[in-house]
Amino acid sequence: YYLEPPAIPYVVIQIFSGVGLRLYETDGIDITGIAWFDVPRMLDPQEPLHADLVTGVNLCTSYMTFDVDQPPFDDVRVRRAFTLAFDRQKYIDVVLGGIGLPANGLYPPGLPGFNTQLKGLPYDPAQARQLLAESKYGGPENLPPIIYTEGSIGSDAGSSISALAQMWQKNPRVTIPLENLEP
Repeated sequence: YYLEPPAIPYVVIQIFSGVGLRLYETDGIDITGIAWFDVPRMLDPQEPLHADLVTGVNLCTSYMTFDVDQPPFDDVRVRRAFTLAFDRQKYIDVVLGGIGLPANGLYPPGLPGFNTQLKGLPYDPAQARQLLAESKYGGPENLPPIIYTEGSIGSDAGSSISALAQMWQKNPRVTIPLENLEP
């Protein structure tokens, strides 16, 4: 930092001490992010907290990785099938309340390195089923249990994981019991 010392002597960051917006409303904290389901409320000019709202672009990309050394993701056709069975736009519309853009690469629009030429894989459940049948597992009925690990706070498999599991169970006809998706 190259200017004079900051006027704020310190910053306290509370690690999951409650719901951010509720803490903000009760003066428990001074700044918070807004969950997608609170966006319509905060955008309403009649909302008392509307004047406090500062909007901007979130320059983050959420993505999932497969452990390519572990079955069943040691087969590229299984990885591709799971990707093709995920409807990014539906996920954004339902789970994120329509707020967001489908990711076609690691970099979001606005960051250096964003490539408009990347298109990503389309949503194609029929091709996903075909790839599973062609995989070394011969179809969804022969896939081993899949363990999901999330690197976040708590152990709750929230709506995002539920949506992923539901799409994967429905579209490629992958019958993975939800108890096999361990948060």
